[in-house]
Amino acid sequence: MSEQVTLTVQKRTMTGKAVRQLRRQGMLPANVYGGHRPSIAIQIDARELTRILKAHGPTTLFRLAGAADRGDETVMIRHVQRGATSGAIQHIDFMHVEMSEVLRARIRIHVAGESPAVKLHGGILIHSLDTLEVEALPDELPETIQVDISELTELNSSIFVRDLQLPDSVKLLTNLDEPVITVSAPRSAPAEAAATETAAPLATPTPPSA
Repeated sequence: MSEQVTLTVQKRTMTGKAVRQLRRQGMLPANVYGGHRPSIAIQIDARELTRILKAHGPTTLFRLAGAADRGDETVMIRHVQRGATSGAIQHIDFMHVEMSEVLRARIRIHVAGESPAVKLHGGILIHSLDTLEVEALPDELPETIQVDISELTELNSSIFVRDLQLPDSVKLLTNLDEPVITVSAPRSAPAEAAATETAAPLATPTPPSA
């Protein structure tokens, strides 16, 4: 289930092009919105945020200390904006969450184990889904959903969404008939078809009429 991590932030006064100076100081601009509350502008230490993002998943709940006069904010990351070439984080959007309100989220699928169909028969593992859409209370959202592929013992076998085990508190929204992982047969070189000629049937002569 989702854990809650404390993240110390500061109110932000720099906006627009001035945030470039903020980034040069090692701080990242961010916003908090949602939950029927006014949006607030904040800034976060870039190194601390990068470290936290590496250690926690997208459904992690953050307690933002120092975000506003109204007290600490419980939030989730809604969007991370990165530089087109560098990939460095440029801006973060946090969404305020109410702990008593159900949230809809996409949860990453984590593949575990080894498929005998791949190891013994040379099958090709095909990942059809990377995430599942679910609904749950914020502190009931799983970090990841585990898929054990050791049960895939035959070629052309699949694990479907309906086969996954989720807690009773989590409602699955993705189509149950969607394949998650499939082991397909190995590709073989196309066989050269032998050229065959089909002979046309001989015409039967018709005797002349009398």
